[in-house]
Amino acid sequence: MKAYQVTIPYTEPDYAGADKRFYANIEVDADSEDEAARKAVQEFDQLASLSSVHWQRKIIQPEIKVESVAESPKVKLDISVLPLGSDVVCVRLNGALDSSTVNHFNEELERDAQGGAKVFVFDLGRLTYINSTALGLLVGLSDLVEVRLANLPPKIKRIMAMIGLDKVFKVYPTIEEARKG
Repeated sequence: MKAYQVTIPYTEPDYAGADKRFYANIEVDADSEDEAARKAVQEFDQLASLSSVHWQRKIIQPEIKVESVAESPKVKLDISVLPLGSDVVCVRLNGALDSSTVNHFNEELERDAQGGAKVFVFDLGRLTYINSTALGLLVGLSDLVEVRLANLPPKIKRIMAMIGLDKVFKVYPTIEEARKG
């Protein structure tokens, strides 16, 4: 099993009805590039179904790009990013957000913030650990864009409450509720 970064190009209509091109970057573990592409498209479809325009979203199949990601012996963090609207992105985190993964997390946030997203919905349902540096990145991001947290595991929810971050971020039980705000 290897880690793959899959870039899925797709179009969806803008407010004027013209097709606008977007890219979703999804990390998956798979035995082959074909399996990685299949898994990423499934995850894309699952997240896309939460969008109000999902039925108008079209994947540009021939342009799906699959790249092998260097394996790290440290704890791994999978990050999947998918726009849920013209200015809303969902960032799904799977694994531990610690000193070995925080730089990758920061790079992904910077790329998505440059893409024009104004609202970041973080799906933390599969997050097993978060360190203070990562929490600091989220706080810093909240100065630039609206940050919404969804699916917080009880352990992460307790940490947020203990340090008062449950009052800094909007917390929702599901991605759908976070998307609607």
